Amino acid sequence: DLYGRLPLNNGHQYHYWFHDRWVGEMREHYAQTPAEAQRAARQQGAVAQAAQLAAQERIENFWEQPALAGYKAGPSGDIGAQVMLALLRDQATELAVTYPNAGHVLGIMAEAPVEAHALISRRGIEPLAVDAVPDSLYGLYHAIGEHQRLTVDAAVRGDREGLRRALVAEPTIRSHDRAGPMFEELWQAALEAGEVRG
Repeated sequence: DLYGRLPLNNGHQYHYWFHDRWVGEMREHYAQTPAEAQRAARQQGAVAQAAQLAAQERIENFWEQPALAGYKAGPSGDIGAQVMLALLRDQATELAVTYPNAGHVLGIMAEAPVEAHALISRRGIEPLAVDAVPDSLYGLYHAIGEHQRLTVDAAVRGDREGLRRALVAEPTIRSHDRAGPMFEELWQAALEAGEVRG
């Protein structure tokens, strides 16, 4: 209503437009949720269960396994499978996918990831033109794209200070005072997991 646009994605914009409400909801959720039921603990448990499944020669009732809960295809179906099937066919299929901007979204920097509709066939992925981003939203889109670019560049190089700058650049953080403690905790966890080198 505010911008005369209908977002394509399923709520990813929520934490930009309703940031304070979102932070309050998250704070309340984590205060009331026991540590063993929080996302990180559930993910670690799923990883261990998946490793056990991978060691089996045959898995009965594959999609009923607890480690695979939440990975079934949703209302839109399995987008990955649909894309692969469309790439094998002569008849183009229109699907919402993420791809680098190549000038079809006006007002967004080149190569920024764009989630929008494209025609997919043996010819490849052909993005469909999208209306220009309203001028009043360009600052936010640019900030998101720049944060993503900084994150990827620093992650590829294992650049500690570059990753810190990327975290500060994230539009919902906007503060070195907030980013600093989060960064140190995340960096320490990555060191302990062997994902980065000090």
